[in-house]
Amino acid sequence: RATPAPPAQAPDAAAARIESLEAELAKVALMRPELERLALAAAERDELVERLRTAEERAAACEAEASAARAACEAATVQAGDLSTRIEELTAERDAQANRLARAEARVLYLQSDLEETRAELMRLKGVPQQILEPEPQLPPVALPEEPETEEPAAAPTPELPAPSRMALLDEAVAAVRAWAQAWSEQRVDDYLSFYSPSFTPADGDSRESWEARRRQRISAPSSIQVDLDRIVPVVTGNRATVTFVQSYSSDRFSDTVSKSLALERDDDGSWSIVDERTLPAAAAPPS
Repeated sequence: RATPAPPAQAPDAAAARIESLEAELAKVALMRPELERLALAAAERDELVERLRTAEERAAACEAEASAARAACEAATVQAGDLSTRIEELTAERDAQANRLARAEARVLYLQSDLEETRAELMRLKGVPQQILEPEPQLPPVALPEEPETEEPAAAPTPELPAPSRMALLDEAVAAVRAWAQAWSEQRVDDYLSFYSPSFTPADGDSRESWEARRRQRISAPSSIQVDLDRIVPVVTGNRATVTFVQSYSSDRFSDTVSKSLALERDDDGSWSIVDERTLPAAAAPPS
């Protein structure tokens, strides 16, 4: 019986497998740079993720710090508002005290002037001859056929009332200006207009009727008005006075501060009327 020959395909298959493995190894060798790049990219991604997490933590911390700073700023703003209100109150109180002091000093000067005038009048009266101030004493009767009639002593002349002193006129003029501002603040239009003399002419050349109509509308329209006067300087010459001051006006619609000058005349009844009203430039403001 004949023995079968061994298969001849085995070496060929092994050689093919080796070639296939070598080809796979060659592919892997070709892919190694790409794999290394991917590994580097993955490491960079991890680093970026870590940096992002750190940035988010810092952002959260900054937001918390910003919130705290915002709250502190709001608290400081409220405190500043309270301080500003208190400063305004103290300033108003200081101005009121200063005005009261100025009026008290003016009153003292007026009383001193009045005292000096009273003393001068008393000295004048003391200088009148005695026989005019007092009747002569009656002599005892004498035995004469006829007693001569004696003349009655002349009565002492009634002294005239002294004219108002300069300080009294200054005080009157300032009081008139303050009453004018008070009527304006209280929106008493008729009282406000009554302070103006019939001879008053508006500075802008408008007619008296148009000016009064415009003033009525401007005073009546706002819901509230506040007019404050400061740095009042009166000057009196005879029956005329010029009063300069700083006027602060405020309403629910508008506010401003200007320097003004009012010229006034003293009427026969002792009241003062405005004959001229002007707004002064800043350089001509009354001294503080």
